[in-house]
Amino acid sequence: MAVVTSTVTIDTGEWVYIDVTGIGHTVNNGQTFSLTVNDVSATVVEYSIPTAQSVTTTDGYTINFRPRKGMASGTTGNEAFYKGNFTDAGGGTDQYSRRGEICIECPVTKIVQHWKPLKMNPSDSDFGAAGTITMTVEDEFGHLMVMPAPSVGGSITVGQAA
Repeated sequence: MAVVTSTVTIDTGEWVYIDVTGIGHTVNNGQTFSLTVNDVSATVVEYSIPTAQSVTTTDGYTINFRPRKGMASGTTGNEAFYKGNFTDAGGGTDQYSRRGEICIECPVTKIVQHWKPLKMNPSDSDFGAAGTITMTVEDEFGHLMVMPAPSVGGSITVGQAA
């Protein structure tokens, strides 16, 4: 598989974005963003979010993914998120202490928060088929986000990589 793109779809209440001050902002139902999947080998699958991706919240804010240059191989180097070392067979199990970060601009203060994945659980690491993902991330201010939100449970939909 080459470098391909999947679409991540946020359903009602699945993502409550925690801003720099610790206040939650619920992402609107049906919001989507692209996820680039680079299936480097049988032992390395990398994810990134292309630049210029955003979602809106129920309280009127826009959450913007911000670039982090030079992190993922096979991509433009302007991605908001890099995650490496999934194996093709590694989906469906909690994977702890993953490399990389999601860089997202706080919708209130405009400070870029750097979210490090603590735990990820993709149903299919290279998304050769449509699947789901859950994750827990922590920013440099000590805030935790569980996705999807615990009040909703389940998992977030990720389309087949194409």
